[in-house]
Amino acid sequence: MRAVTVVLMSLLAVAPASGARASLAKDAELCITFLKQLDEAIATRPTAPNLAQAKTRRTLGAKACEDGQHKAGVDQLRLALRDLGVKPTAK
Repeated sequence: MRAVTVVLMSLLAVAPASGARASLAKDAELCITFLKQLDEAIATRPTAPNLAQAKTRRTLGAKACEDGQHKAGVDQLRLALRDLGVKPTAK
């Protein structure tokens, strides 16, 4: 989780334009928020029917976020949360 945060923060520092930076910041923030929600959901739903699929999507989403592909990462994390019956909430 710390690696994701460090990578996301470093990407925010070098975003080219303010509009792009705002979008990148929002998606980067959603990566962190959804990862936290997902980790909590996985811990509290050990017998969920779609747990394996949610974990796979979590791995793919976290990797995409780390690689700077925030939109794709957020999409995977959102799907993983829905697999577990959790409504993704952005703060």
